[in-house]
Amino acid sequence: MSGEDQLIQIAIVSDDKKLAGALRALTGVCCASMGKLCRCALVSDLEAFAASLCPDMYAVVFSSFTGGEGDLFSLRKAAPRAGVILVSGDAASAVNGYMIEAAGFLTVPVEYNLFASAFKRACRRVRRERDKSILLEGGAWCRRVYAKDVQFVEVNGRFLIYHLFGGSVTTRGQLCGEEKLLEQMGFYRCSAKYMVNLRYVERFDGENVYVGGSKIPVSRRKKEDFSCLLGKSYSGGALAYEGRASTSVCTEEIPCK
Repeated sequence: MSGEDQLIQIAIVSDDKKLAGALRALTGVCCASMGKLCRCALVSDLEAFAASLCPDMYAVVFSSFTGGEGDLFSLRKAAPRAGVILVSGDAASAVNGYMIEAAGFLTVPVEYNLFASAFKRACRRVRRERDKSILLEGGAWCRRVYAKDVQFVEVNGRFLIYHLFGGSVTTRGQLCGEEKLLEQMGFYRCSAKYMVNLRYVERFDGENVYVGGSKIPVSRRKKEDFSCLLGKSYSGGALAYEGRASTSVCTEEIPCK
């Protein structure tokens, strides 16, 4: 089990110190019962949370700020992959959780069994997201890249370039080392130097595949297999894929040991 699987990063966003302390204590008990380590960060308000160094590093976020559409959307934007749990003394606030796909809603005082259920549900959400991602390392940094944000992967010497919407991430490595994982995420190796995300294939002309405006060559020995793979969707020179590009690149940066 990797270190990131053992350690759960948690943020508790609340200006109520007593409530924050109670949530922190419950988190410790729940994580211990799951055989996990946890690290809790206490943040006084949503603005401070959004402005923190890397809010997307948190797997679970508790928030006692449950009202205000703008505030909740700000929270979700800052931590798009997190399992969010809203906590309030007003049960009517629970409906607001639907706007940001919250993993749960807890009323004050918080009951442990309900807490544990919501917390485990939030962790499962994060696990599903991470199963569709790759953790890249680059010396002093690590960055998590999600499959749906990657258009294609390119080899450049001893480096791999992950072409994202709005940018790219470069790391040392060989494509053969990542090929199996990328295939499981819907990528296809069309040549020695490229793997393309099939959901974003725009066109295949028999020689090149077009992804996100880029023309990528398909090797001679891959053409037949690639045509067969796309056969059910390929018709009249156009592909039926309708994957939508992300409007922003969501990555998670984790300090390396």
